[in-house]
Amino acid sequence: MQQTVRTKADPGAAGWRIRDPVTRLRWWGDDRSFDLSESRRLLVGTASECDLRLEVGASASRIHASLEKTNEGWTIADLGSKNGTRQDGEDRASFLLAPGMEVELGRARLVAESAEVVTLREFLRRLIGWGKDTMGEVDRAFQAVRQMAHLRASLLVLGDGPIVGIARRIHRLVLGAERPFSAHARGEIGGAAVERARDGMVVFDAQHLPADFAHVLATSRLPDWRVRLVMGATKGRAAARVAAKIAALATVTVPSLTKRREELDQVLLAYAHDAVASFGAPGTGLRPQDLSWVRASGVKDHHEADEVMSRVVAVRNWGVSGGAARLGLTHGALSKYFLRRKIPT
Repeated sequence: MQQTVRTKADPGAAGWRIRDPVTRLRWWGDDRSFDLSESRRLLVGTASECDLRLEVGASASRIHASLEKTNEGWTIADLGSKNGTRQDGEDRASFLLAPGMEVELGRARLVAESAEVVTLREFLRRLIGWGKDTMGEVDRAFQAVRQMAHLRASLLVLGDGPIVGIARRIHRLVLGAERPFSAHARGEIGGAAVERARDGMVVFDAQHLPADFAHVLATSRLPDWRVRLVMGATKGRAAARVAAKIAALATVTVPSLTKRREELDQVLLAYAHDAVASFGAPGTGLRPQDLSWVRASGVKDHHEADEVMSRVVAVRNWGVSGGAARLGLTHGALSKYFLRRKIPT
């Protein structure tokens, strides 16, 4: 599926909250980037005099395009190149760079990034992996999320465990906490979940889609509703059923944490810092052996990683009683949780 976003014509374009200034162009599937300086005009191409130099094998012209800083941001203009300039896969003579936009110059493919784009991409790297071999998959996941936010596709998240926590974080990053977020409850009429999510996001379990799912699909795209649909699936059969029902479907595959043991501490620390921000804690308060204890207790998926690190951070900062109050749990329930996982309190 081609990843394209028409920022002006899309009915969902207003839902994409990432609108901070573009500060760099990053090569797709790579960490190499070109920082946009305070210069008013930059040349792009393969020639040595270009400010942003492209590889000769990229089918780009010697002087391919120019970048000009305006009051609205950075504008890129093709300078009569042989193989053209494209915005999100569409040929364009010139256009304003927007956060997350894909820019192609010949075969060179770049992503326009801002601080908030980097934050979203870093969360996707947490889900998919930080290795060089996963960078392309992270960029594909980014564009899948962007398609969902712009109402050009529904989003299917394939992985272990519940995805509500993942979807909620994506919702806050791309739509904003002020927009509605809804999770469909098993056995609930689908229309009720969609009603709660007008101009926001609703999450479904692909294994237990509601009987009125066809109505959900029809309603979610109405101009007055504009509901982004996110489905989670742990099994290929459920994913196939969703794909058969939805023509425009963008997929993000989240590898099992059991296959990312060398990155597990990094994942756990990321969720610990999320908990610090959520609680307003002065720090994680983690003890030297906490990550070892958590690893030994077994962490199968991101739902578990989020849950256990939230509880550890709460207890380390405020003790069992204070931590339980902040988590909305009883003292006994939280104590039993730590006892079951063999994590000292």
